[in-house]
Amino acid sequence: MRNSVLVSVLAIFLLVSSASAREKKTAHNFILKNLNGQQVELEKLYGIGPIYISFWATWCKPCVEELLIMQKLYERHQDKGFLLLAINEDKAKGLSKVKSFVKGKKFTFPVLLDPDGDISRKYRVFALPYSVLLNSGGEVVYTGYGFKPGDEAAIEEKIEDLLIKETESEKED
Repeated sequence: MRNSVLVSVLAIFLLVSSASAREKKTAHNFILKNLNGQQVELEKLYGIGPIYISFWATWCKPCVEELLIMQKLYERHQDKGFLLLAINEDKAKGLSKVKSFVKGKKFTFPVLLDPDGDISRKYRVFALPYSVLLNSGGEVVYTGYGFKPGDEAAIEEKIEDLLIKETESEKED
């Protein structure tokens, strides 16, 4: 019993320290195809504004809830430079459904495909949804697992703070 408690505490410590370490570094670059087959490279999007990356799947109800709410945030802030990238983790067999699923939900943000899970492994995604918020320079400023209604308020606050910092930084230049 005592060993299991120690192992649990150690696992939590490693998880928290790992998340903290990730939050202080530049995001892993990737090149993925969007739903139209065009390649999108993360590093080429730096400098535009904050980037919210959501790892999701069509079968994941919290993922879909998150993206429906994030669609509204995207619409509110995209003209200020905010980008939302939704990286789909459905396996190759399910990819044919993704395009019609996205169209049916009226998502207007870029949806990228990661059918082999290569990028999710780079980001150490072990549960969906998994979200990463980057500043315009590609530095990870937030990561989070799961989503429940109400979480968007804190996320929007972080996005707005980044947008304000970007605007202030541009004025200084």
